[in-house]
Amino acid sequence: MTGYPFFIFVKQKVCAYTQRIYFSRQIAKAVREIIMFMWLAARQRPDFHTINRFRSERMKDVLETVFTAILGFLVEEKYVKLEHYFVDGTKIEANANKYTFVWGKAVVKHKAKLQEKVKTLFASIEAAGQQEEQEEQGRDLPELGEAASLTSEKLEKAVQQLEEQLQNKPKDKPLKKAVRVLRKDLLPRLQKYEQNQAILG
Repeated sequence: MTGYPFFIFVKQKVCAYTQRIYFSRQIAKAVREIIMFMWLAARQRPDFHTINRFRSERMKDVLETVFTAILGFLVEEKYVKLEHYFVDGTKIEANANKYTFVWGKAVVKHKAKLQEKVKTLFASIEAAGQQEEQEEQGRDLPELGEAASLTSEKLEKAVQQLEEQLQNKPKDKPLKKAVRVLRKDLLPRLQKYEQNQAILG
């Protein structure tokens, strides 16, 4: 976590939780895509591994207290309503690597329940986060473009498959054009890029 100021992580994490963004991969995605989070991160882009280590190591013992205090302040000042964040029976369920929030019927009406609800939420986040980590096996979210990269070898195989299709449909003009662009333009450019990258190390 060297290079990232402590206060940046605090702001990111607390803001994310107030927006019901709980998981490290989702927070990393928000830092890349949402202007508010970009500003809070001071244009720095810690990956989800770094964010997760911050949560589980440096802030493990105090994050719940900080979040509870800030949420309590927001409720007291009437910036938010408590029922927007917690409903009796809150739980987090995993569904195809995506998390949906299932809310019960009874709305939390007493501020005295805030701490209890935060504690329950944090336990749910921890359990769901561990399950997510097992499923993702250290990978980032696919939409961040960091889980996999297109190589010239992969593109070559794809072009070969298209060329085989073209043999069966020689009059398919759109397919023929796509194969030509891939073979004559995009594939050579990708190969050249990889060569230059190898030279630069």
